[in-house]
Amino acid sequence: MIKPAALSEELFIVLVPNKKHLTPVLNIQQAIANHFDLYQDQFYPELHITLNRITKEASEQAKQILASICSIDKPIRILIDSFKCYNLNNKFLTLKLNTTNSLLNLANSLHYELEKKNISTIENYNDWEFHMTVASTNFIQQQLSEDEFVDLCRSLDGLPKKISTTADKIEIWRPTLNPDEKVVASFDLI
Repeated sequence: MIKPAALSEELFIVLVPNKKHLTPVLNIQQAIANHFDLYQDQFYPELHITLNRITKEASEQAKQILASICSIDKPIRILIDSFKCYNLNNKFLTLKLNTTNSLLNLANSLHYELEKKNISTIENYNDWEFHMTVASTNFIQQQLSEDEFVDLCRSLDGLPKKISTTADKIEIWRPTLNPDEKVVASFDLI
């Protein structure tokens, strides 16, 4: 089992999808955020796929690894399958992804390189589930009640949302919603 992230100690390596085909998801995300008044300053969680986590001190090493990995010339395909709710210590409404070969190859190559340098903070990487978070209780101004979260999940959990897109870039992020503070480094894929 993957341990929850230590937000005060870790950075996230994320795959940023092309938003052109994600308009239906962005509309649902905004409707949920507005209905429950979730986020301050209208900063929503940017849709992304977390590929790995590293310690804050390892950002320079990770930048070197990403610079070499991002020299690929094939698009990274992303296939969204449906909504899925996670109700662990934190509550998350996510989009479940079908693992494409290009996504799996990129993620495994990245993890291998991070492991060689001993900077990945993820143990049991084989248990990692690729997903895109639509709503999360991290960074929200008003917690959802258990009943509200259950109702939200009942209405969306398992709802098919078939979308295909590609990834634009890989970035290293700080755990914040503020776009001016979030990005540590960015690498274009295409």
